[in-house]
Amino acid sequence: MIWWIAALILLGLSFALGSSLMAVIVYGLILTLSLSWLMSVRTKGVVRGKRNWTNQTVEIGETLDMKVTLTNKGASFIPWVLIEDLLPEGWNNPAGPIFKIRGKRLRLAMLRPASTVKLSYSLECKRRGFYQVGPMVIESGDIFGFHRRFAMEAPPGFVMVMPKAFSLRGYEIASRRPVGEIKLAHKLFEDPTRIAGVREYRAGDPLNRIHWKASARAGVLQTKIVEPSVLAGATIVLDFHKNSYPETSEPFLSDLAVTCAASMALAVCQIRQQVGFLANATHGAERVKMLGYELEPKTLRQAVRQNQKGPIEGLDFVRVPTLRGDEQFPRIREMLACVELSEGPTLQEILSEYGWMIPADSTLVAIVPTVTKQLAQVLGDIKRKGKAVSVILTTLDEGEKERSLTNLVAQTILEFKLVKSENDIPDMCLSQVDRSAPYALQGW
Repeated sequence: MIWWIAALILLGLSFALGSSLMAVIVYGLILTLSLSWLMSVRTKGVVRGKRNWTNQTVEIGETLDMKVTLTNKGASFIPWVLIEDLLPEGWNNPAGPIFKIRGKRLRLAMLRPASTVKLSYSLECKRRGFYQVGPMVIESGDIFGFHRRFAMEAPPGFVMVMPKAFSLRGYEIASRRPVGEIKLAHKLFEDPTRIAGVREYRAGDPLNRIHWKASARAGVLQTKIVEPSVLAGATIVLDFHKNSYPETSEPFLSDLAVTCAASMALAVCQIRQQVGFLANATHGAERVKMLGYELEPKTLRQAVRQNQKGPIEGLDFVRVPTLRGDEQFPRIREMLACVELSEGPTLQEILSEYGWMIPADSTLVAIVPTVTKQLAQVLGDIKRKGKAVSVILTTLDEGEKERSLTNLVAQTILEFKLVKSENDIPDMCLSQVDRSAPYALQGW
């Protein structure tokens, strides 16, 4: 449009000055612009792109071979076309790259009628997550470059990179409430450290169960009565609000929290106990279904929230019901691969509204980077209702750690563990709630 306006101004100026030479030059410019426009119009919509895959699920460190083709379906010659396959924002973040690229995802070529150009490269997946690869963006135009057209071809594919899960050296997060508001579902063995009373000695009672002081007072042998240890499984609660994770610690801190959650789920499933998952996070796949892929995510997110009252599952929180079964770990791991930092409700708001989803016979294991007074208050209320509560703190800041521990102690929550790196994960469930029942974990 600028060239057309300039040409018309020059043509009017040539008439005003009476310059025939300038008029001829402007006529030539107008003819060139007309030919360029006609060439760009004839090439519009005649190219078609195709991707060699649509959805992939891979592990960290695996490599994906990317092949994208662009074919000229028309009868017109395309003098030049610039092809680029888009990658998610921040894919080459120095603090934690998502992909490592081998090959070129950008190419300049020309297309004859019925010809095809290929774009081949490979992606090595470095971080867990749900990522969009593509679409392919093409730029073309006339041979002079006056008119350019942009288009998107080869719809995007989606890659789900599964998080790491470490084997724990033991699991000691247990609910030791043999009496009370819940019925024992799984008695592992009696706990010799928790004496409930004494009774008279009976034939067959082991010697290590004899209460010698009580026997001396009574004058007859007395046997200890001990309470059973109970493993109630766990409901893993993950704080994934964007404000809880400083930009200076990303993406390390959020990935550490996800790895902790995956390792915890693996440990509980290995000992065949019930496990569930709840987080104030956005599910990447659900986000794409609701909002589309990378168009106007902020505007669309606001529009969706205005049409629905309260938190939206998949956009504001994610959940896997607390159940027992071998399929629980794959479900939770897949969920953890897709979680993204959310700008919706905070964890205390989610727990206040959906805390009823956590079974009474399940230990609430909160994996959080920081514990505010409000969150500690909600966890304290849950504990006072009779549920077992344990906290895994993943903060790196010493000041934040002290504030978090102070808030927990104020609510009499003394079952917590600090995890600063992946090296701490194998031991994060030792010496936490129940020192009397160190369960050895077998291979999955």
